[in-house]
Amino acid sequence: MEWGLHKLDCLHQLEIEDGCRNVESFPEDKLLPCNLTSLRISGLSNLKCLNYKGLQHLTALKTLEISCCNKLQSFPEEELPSSLSFLCIKECSLLKPKLQIKRRRLV
Repeated sequence: MEWGLHKLDCLHQLEIEDGCRNVESFPEDKLLPCNLTSLRISGLSNLKCLNYKGLQHLTALKTLEISCCNKLQSFPEEELPSSLSFLCIKECSLLKPKLQIKRRRLV
């Protein structure tokens, strides 16, 4: 929050890669600007869950990509912004079995 990302009206794409070893939940509520259209999260080694409250207000979000977050266990499918048109999740080993079950139900 101290970076003031939520105040950046012109921020449309954000990529977070590696580092951030102490982050277990992301994003914090209202951490990101509501006009963000693309979010890519990769290599957050201790990320366990996506915070649906932090994603809810991203009303312009079209693309969400998550990769190489091997401790990610929960994913707020029902709470994703309705504007989302592209979702890619890969190399998240704990989440993979849950996504496969969900995918089988859809087929």
